[in-house]
Amino acid sequence: MSFARHPVAALSLLLAGCATAAPSSPPFAEGGACLVGPAEPWVDRDAPITVVIDAIPATILFPTSIEPGANSPASFVARHTSETLVRVDCRGRVVQGLAMRWDPDSTKTRWFLRLRPGARFADGTRVSPKAVAELLADRWGDGALVPWADLRMARTSGDTGLVLVFDSPVDDLRILAAPSLALQGPPRGPGRTTPEVFYDSAGATLLPRSGPAVRIRFEGSDLRDAVDAGVDLIVSPDPAVVDYAESTGRYHTEPLPWQTIYLVVVPTGAWVSPAPALSGLGGRLIGGVRMSAREAQAPFWWMGQAQCPLPRPAAPSGLRPNGAVVYPGDDPSAKDIAERLVALVGTDQGWTAAMRARTSSPLEAMALDRGEYVRRIRAGRDAAYVVALPSTVLAPCLLLQSIHSLAPWLRSDGDGWAEAFPVVETRSYALLSSRVAGRVARDWGGALRLRLSER
Repeated sequence: MSFARHPVAALSLLLAGCATAAPSSPPFAEGGACLVGPAEPWVDRDAPITVVIDAIPATILFPTSIEPGANSPASFVARHTSETLVRVDCRGRVVQGLAMRWDPDSTKTRWFLRLRPGARFADGTRVSPKAVAELLADRWGDGALVPWADLRMARTSGDTGLVLVFDSPVDDLRILAAPSLALQGPPRGPGRTTPEVFYDSAGATLLPRSGPAVRIRFEGSDLRDAVDAGVDLIVSPDPAVVDYAESTGRYHTEPLPWQTIYLVVVPTGAWVSPAPALSGLGGRLIGGVRMSAREAQAPFWWMGQAQCPLPRPAAPSGLRPNGAVVYPGDDPSAKDIAERLVALVGTDQGWTAAMRARTSSPLEAMALDRGEYVRRIRAGRDAAYVVALPSTVLAPCLLLQSIHSLAPWLRSDGDGWAEAFPVVETRSYALLSSRVAGRVARDWGGALRLRLSER
């Protein structure tokens, strides 16, 4: 392989009963607009479906329970065992989940939801407004029902109606697609069987109430071996794997949306601003990134967010920065970018001059564990940081507030930061065999979901 891999999770979905549809699964998008690949006649429908996900490491400076996030093994399983009130489809439209329609009052602080007739949770329990309200209360407690979403109250309205009350106007309900608001059914109740996950030394097995069992195996390997083994669905950011799969003629390859934006963040404080030197830096870094990548392209989700309430930036420390270019040690793309930044010193005049004006120490790429990485960003005393942010977000203001709480010295002008420069974007590919092509749905942001019932 062209680079050292992070752990790969191989999910073998044992679909002995795959002719039985999942308990509740609304059409993902009219006309199959969000289905991946051309559908072909389904052969060997009783044979196991195998899935291997080579997950890009999660981005750090955002709440992972709020944003859709990557196609990690854990999030892939969660999408098959839980359901949100609404979803956001591949076109960015809010579409039905457990709710079939939603309408605001004139203030947009009160929304009236109608649940789908016959809707059921993943464990087979019937969905009712009372059950949804109780689940939200059980998840988040008293007071503000979901504080980060400004959701104050949920109450029932008849047999299929639900009223959500927000503290401030809400233009649409896409925030309800957040993974942390996915519901699995009442916490207790007669006759209810909770989906269970059993772990062993090789991985884990998910046993839902009905539908397929999911066997998850964690193993470090070259995903080209998965291609040779005929795995049905492979998700990988590695161009070598994509090229190899295409060369076999047995896979449909589908590029997923650009998923992660990498920024070079340079705390300026009292020192020289690096803005002129960092203009166009992405073009000088892209060749060093070994995953599927491109130079970062505007517009970015944080632009036009001047209305977001953000704290005043903290005063600079006044200490001259050291020479560390800091990155999270489990992120291979961040490593590639940090090492390329160090290599540019002496060969790129603008970057070299900017760094020498900031620090007298030689630049050094420094890998840190995530806890220490966040502590170093908060202090802001290093030469630069390589930071990953999601390319698509449900709650821009909430994410901006999270970023500023972790980097209190950042200065925002509503369209970006004086110290942060987007340089590179990365993404994964979905590789589908003929058995599953056209039977995998894609959410907004590239999250994948199996859709194995006949259409």
